[in-house]
Amino acid sequence: MSFYRRTVCVLLIGALMAGPRVAIASDTVTCESRHGRYNYCRVDTDGKVELTRELSRGDCREGRSWGYDNRGVWVDRGCSAEFRVGRDSKSDKHAAVAAGVIGLALIAALAAKNNQQRQEHQEQQDIQPWSVGSFSAFDQQQRTMVEINVQPGGAVSARARGESITGSMRGDLLTVGHFTFRIQPAGNGFQAVDQADPSHQLTFQRVSGGY
Repeated sequence: MSFYRRTVCVLLIGALMAGPRVAIASDTVTCESRHGRYNYCRVDTDGKVELTRELSRGDCREGRSWGYDNRGVWVDRGCSAEFRVGRDSKSDKHAAVAAGVIGLALIAALAAKNNQQRQEHQEQQDIQPWSVGSFSAFDQQQRTMVEINVQPGGAVSARARGESITGSMRGDLLTVGHFTFRIQPAGNGFQAVDQADPSHQLTFQRVSGGY
């Protein structure tokens, strides 16, 4: 499994674990302390209990005459009441959905970053080693000297008639200004043929740089 896929899995699992789990729907149970005696009412509380209606006369105090654990509710000292047990499934579901959205957002951001890095890597691979460096050629058609510099990432800067021009190199295609040339190695440089006008050709000689 690639590093990217492993990272996506970790993020997804982490997002799901971070959000509250969807618990059982809340329910109501009645538990009574008869004759002031301790009574344990077994019920799945899901770790949450709320006293909703006291049936005795002010005898119910949490921690003193009533309490609960994960398996039930206990009452003592005459406390009798109705209790809501379990978590609110609706709010928990909303929280779980929110956690899932966060996880998906993280995954989407990571995927976009991975695609960008992959594209940049591919573009750098498309640059031919012999096309990197500084070159010059005389443009017979335009009657001017052209100087260009090709970076390893494919960025191109050129100068002709005292003007600076930007462009790009992708594979065997060189774009400078509004011209697009197909290039091939020639001597210590390369030959460029205008895609729109094959008669427009330049032979660039290396000035410096390159692999």
